[in-house]
Amino acid sequence: MNKRLKTQSESMAGSLDVILIVLLVIVLAGGAGYYVYQNSNKPAAPVTPAVVAKLKRPGVVQALRFGTVLDSAGNIKTPGVDFKQTDSTIYITVGLNNAKKGSRIEYIRYRDDFMVDNGAVNIIKDGAQRIGFNFSLKPGQTHPIGTYKIKLYTNGVFETSGAYTIK
Repeated sequence: MNKRLKTQSESMAGSLDVILIVLLVIVLAGGAGYYVYQNSNKPAAPVTPAVVAKLKRPGVVQALRFGTVLDSAGNIKTPGVDFKQTDSTIYITVGLNNAKKGSRIEYIRYRDDFMVDNGAVNIIKDGAQRIGFNFSLKPGQTHPIGTYKIKLYTNGVFETSGAYTIK
């Protein structure tokens, strides 16, 4: 029988091969994990054109006007952006571009960058041309001093904003 005993250096060489293979597997797995981690922080691309279209400005809101007096047709008589604390009502009219039935026009109102309130109007017939919001005082109250910003949305998508001041 010609069985030869492995020398110590031959035995170590075999072990070194196994260690190198294990290290190679660890490095490759870790590298793949790093690649997945790096790419998981990127925003996902839209899957369909419908998703992209929903994010585009709908173009329903055309104009935003502020004032304290409305005429008989519901138009602001004298537009302005500077008001007094004692003005009983501040009106906002929103000109629309052929709004469709079922559309929802929403506003969020901020004073000095803090949200004050919000509201919405649901369009009840096709072709609506104007809607309005108003902020009225109760007897003995005054409007808080500050810079107000109104942000308008159509069906949850930002359209435009406007600002007014109460001094």
